[in-house]
Amino acid sequence: MEEGEEEMSRLVPPHGGELRPLLLKGEELKEARKKARFLPVVRITSRERDDLIMMGIGAFSPLEGFMGKADWRGVCQDMKTAKGVFWPIPITLSVTKEEAAGLKEGQEVTLVDGEADEVMGCMVIQERYMINKNYECKQVFRTMQTSWSQQSHGLGQRESRWPCESGQRRRVSPKV
Repeated sequence: MEEGEEEMSRLVPPHGGELRPLLLKGEELKEARKKARFLPVVRITSRERDDLIMMGIGAFSPLEGFMGKADWRGVCQDMKTAKGVFWPIPITLSVTKEEAAGLKEGQEVTLVDGEADEVMGCMVIQERYMINKNYECKQVFRTMQTSWSQQSHGLGQRESRWPCESGQRRRVSPKV
């Protein structure tokens, strides 16, 4: 073993088996910054922004983007993604009905922090679907009393944001 390899071999493997940071660097980041200016904008909540940052640094490995419907359903039902990886809370990107009407699968969009008005990344919409917020709340938080879960997990922000967009296999570039 070479120097450093022994120490690396003693590290705990990433959740799901592979670390998948999605941050862009170098020339790829420069190109994304240019492209982001001309793409349709999707404004994201602070919870979605934080989820995006966690994906960017690899903390949500093995996720490659916001969850699609199969992952959302699996996490709500069994705390497992469609591939069987343990995941306790859905990681989704919600938009309003009006926003959803203008978006389509295969379309690339720029993700903008709704509070700071900063570009946070880009993604290709892979799937559009509707979530059942009451079902999610009951399954994930084991209650229909949303007062505590709205504060802790941003469910109040989702009140008018319920159609979901899934953006697997996209790379993010905070502050593009």
